[in-house]
Amino acid sequence: MTLWYRAGVAALAFSLLCGVLVQAAKRDWLPPDISISQYGVGPHGWLFTLWTLSTAAVLVCFMRYRPVNRVGVVFQWLAVSGALVAALVRTDPSGLQQSWNSRVHTAGSVVLLAFLPFGVTIALWAGRRLWWIVSCALTAVGAVFMTLVLVSAAGVDTAGIGPQASWALWQTAGVLTEMVILVVYAIGVRTVPAPSAVGPPGYRRGAAVG
Repeated sequence: MTLWYRAGVAALAFSLLCGVLVQAAKRDWLPPDISISQYGVGPHGWLFTLWTLSTAAVLVCFMRYRPVNRVGVVFQWLAVSGALVAALVRTDPSGLQQSWNSRVHTAGSVVLLAFLPFGVTIALWAGRRLWWIVSCALTAVGAVFMTLVLVSAAGVDTAGIGPQASWALWQTAGVLTEMVILVVYAIGVRTVPAPSAVGPPGYRRGAAVG
């Protein structure tokens, strides 16, 4: 087990902890009353920043541990870039997304949430089939939640609790799904063969390595 893998697991554990702490700081447990982006507003906003940055660190560490193909690398670095933007640029307290900083934050968040699951799924293609299938299934579930977010944002009460509350609920569900995808990544990436074990042609699927 290399240093990069251990660093990735540590970053993941820290990210999960921060995810709980931001909710505790806002006293906003499920079902949420506000969007996750609003956790970054206020005196405890630094917790949201740490959460997002540690999530990006997970991807970087696991990419260093087991490099993936070019498409996977591009997708994961796009997710990392989106995480950096979302972490450093805060949204509006109102959540109306009318200011330039709120729109920039939203763009970063969308890029992060859109590319993270696909980047992970592509990375796990070379590993044991079980973890790739689980990642595919979670990506599909996350896509459903994100679709419901968009529909709710258009003013449709998709959860029977009002459009705004529905939007916050589905966004939280989508983010939680992606955190689970990262846990699957932490498990499945160990089954991806190292480049030295594969040879020039590329990764072989289904191999299990430590």
